[in-house]
Amino acid sequence: MPADGLDDIHDLTQRLLKAEMRVIDGLIHTLESSKTQRSADEQVITSTILLMLQSMGVSLHSITKLTGTVDMSVKDCFSISRNVVEAAINVAYIATSDVGVAQRAQAHALQKRFRDFNRSGEIAGTRISVGYDNPPEMESIQGLKDALELFTDKNGKEIRDWSPATQNEKIEQVQLVSEQAALSLAGAKFAIYRHSSEILHGTYFGTIYFWTRDNGEPVTRDTFKEHWTNSLLMSVFTGAFFAGLGAVEACAERFNLQSSIENVKALRAELESKLQTN
Repeated sequence: MPADGLDDIHDLTQRLLKAEMRVIDGLIHTLESSKTQRSADEQVITSTILLMLQSMGVSLHSITKLTGTVDMSVKDCFSISRNVVEAAINVAYIATSDVGVAQRAQAHALQKRFRDFNRSGEIAGTRISVGYDNPPEMESIQGLKDALELFTDKNGKEIRDWSPATQNEKIEQVQLVSEQAALSLAGAKFAIYRHSSEILHGTYFGTIYFWTRDNGEPVTRDTFKEHWTNSLLMSVFTGAFFAGLGAVEACAERFNLQSSIENVKALRAELESKLQTN
């Protein structure tokens, strides 16, 4: 592909991610400003997902910064893009479920923070302990006793996952409310999970992925920009962008937010228009 074509793709990803950040900000503002007009259960759901949406926006901003120039900073964007995907799936799952799921997420956070006051474990034969001198009493924190019981198994060990549902099961729940959101999340997960896992786990494959082309040939100075744009950047972009769409679509359908629905349609239209011209 000619260099100007690669530049066009790069510019498009930057523009769409920044536009998506504004859409998420708009969703946050709408949810926050209308929170008191909703039922008690919906207020619990909204209060749970607001900061999660904000966190997604922060990560999208990081991706635009790290991919602003064509260099190896894109490597770290794989883990960031995966974080956006996982957060988006959780946001959409909480938004499209009954209030019990949001309450479980809050209980998980409550007991997790309390357990951090006194942590211990054994790694490769070495016992490691970290603790606070004067941690708060369990009885002084409302709801903590129930939260600890919820996330402790019959052997007294911590249940680490906040939800028993798998990622696919969460997307299936989202599908009951919004098929489009579920499709966006599924596509985002497929785009980033395989390679981000190898990178996060520090495998040899995860390392050479950045220095070899799809056919196994080494990336040279002449082929680096094309490899960076068509392979590395597009994986990161696809995961993060469609995850963001999925989260917004799920929230918009759940809370009947027409402005957010229209904003997502505009993002899709811009992407589709560009794809049709290439």
